[in-house]
Amino acid sequence: MGKWDMVRLGDVCEIKSGGTPSRAEGKYWIPGEGGAPVPWVKISDMKHKYVADTEENITTTALRETSAKLFPAGTILYTIFATLGRVAVLSIDAATNQAIAGIIVPRQINTDFLYYYLMSIEKQVLESGRGVAQNNINLSILREFQIPLPLLPTQQKIADVLNRASALIEKRKSQIAKLDLLVKSRFVEMFGDPVRNPMGWEVKAWNDVLKIKNGKDHKKVSSQGGKYPIIGSGGCMGYANEYLCEANSIIIGRKGTIDKPFIVREKFWNVDTAFGLESYARILNFEYLLLFCKFFDFQKLNKTVTIPSLTKSDLLKIPIPLPPLKLQTQFADFVRAVDKSKAEMQAGLNKIELLYKSLMQKCFSGEMFK
Repeated sequence: MGKWDMVRLGDVCEIKSGGTPSRAEGKYWIPGEGGAPVPWVKISDMKHKYVADTEENITTTALRETSAKLFPAGTILYTIFATLGRVAVLSIDAATNQAIAGIIVPRQINTDFLYYYLMSIEKQVLESGRGVAQNNINLSILREFQIPLPLLPTQQKIADVLNRASALIEKRKSQIAKLDLLVKSRFVEMFGDPVRNPMGWEVKAWNDVLKIKNGKDHKKVSSQGGKYPIIGSGGCMGYANEYLCEANSIIIGRKGTIDKPFIVREKFWNVDTAFGLESYARILNFEYLLLFCKFFDFQKLNKTVTIPSLTKSDLLKIPIPLPPLKLQTQFADFVRAVDKSKAEMQAGLNKIELLYKSLMQKCFSGEMFK
């Protein structure tokens, strides 16, 4: 870091971990009767730079009687196990679970400066966490992090530069997301709500229009030089020399993540926690099937309390409206045109993100502010 002093994070910031109140105590969780609601942050709430709302709320009683702590707005959140090294900033007062540490930033440190620095060392942190159970680090390790500490005006300059670059990335991501909304809008325009079926299309059960391929354990087929991707509900997990599903099949989680279907454009091996859906081309277009799946509420088929799960027999009973294949094909042509634009925008985004990472390294090496 050259001319800048390096300091121990724990010497300049107060760092605490969160806590999870007992689920068995109704008074600790909204809508229980344990006082006013307190936002409670999980890793899944840390989707963007700022955390402004949460999926769950605990009560003020939980704050008094458990290990949960209230962090003030402006606190930097840092994940210390399960998903390691994710960073966000609270824009509200909130508590967190024990997988998230709260870093309370003093006045001599610019919050955005520290946020971006912690993002810039994510790779090193992930590597340091390897070999430890679940890629964990503890508060003691986090407190030992060495951070650069230039003068506050320099911190502000770095934050301003990276804020502008980050805003450009977010704008491009928003444009890509709007293309996905455009496809959904076109689907409803052409076919109506696929659950209510207001246009009165013929309805068939999934059993009549598609095949469900069970996933299998991938350990025996996994190969570094494999030709076919190994796919789970979270995406690619490696490669294999064999495949189970044909190209343009749709993945749905059998266990765990059951409500985020996506299409795989090449032949692939699906793992044992994911189903592969192959549509019968003579009656059902795979692009139409994908959008139907995105509209369908798979959670209502979940019969478990702990880990969400789907069964093949339940899936095969799902009713699906079937517009004429010609109309489905017209929709597929529209999707392909949108996907082409999306691919071009994604390529541009990838370049911007590479430049952003390079810019970040230059900022924190002091190269840009000699």
